[in-house]
Amino acid sequence: MSPQQQLQRLLAEIPGYGAADIVTLLPMAAALQSALYARVLALHQQTVLPETDYLLDTDQIARRLGKSTKWVRDNLAWLPFAFRVGKEHRFSARGLEQWIAERRADKMVAALPPEKEAE
Repeated sequence: MSPQQQLQRLLAEIPGYGAADIVTLLPMAAALQSALYARVLALHQQTVLPETDYLLDTDQIARRLGKSTKWVRDNLAWLPFAFRVGKEHRFSARGLEQWIAERRADKMVAALPPEKEAE
């Protein structure tokens, strides 16, 4: 079943919901809307990023992430947009923006409450 069909099925069930069900579903619907919006932004950002990329140094990445340069150096293995140029580390600006967008979308999806088990 496609996502659209699943949503249409859920929308058709709304008239049968009681007040308690609606109160429970409203925050979930808002979280779903936020997660979908974040995903659209991430996909849009991937398509509008320039073809050319430029490199950032450790100080620039640290400022962009709001972290210290020590944190950046300690977490190089977790930063998929990092690589070495000689003895220095450099970072893809486009890769950084994609990574941030993906993490933002993942965070929104993680905020969704877990699905209730069918009774």
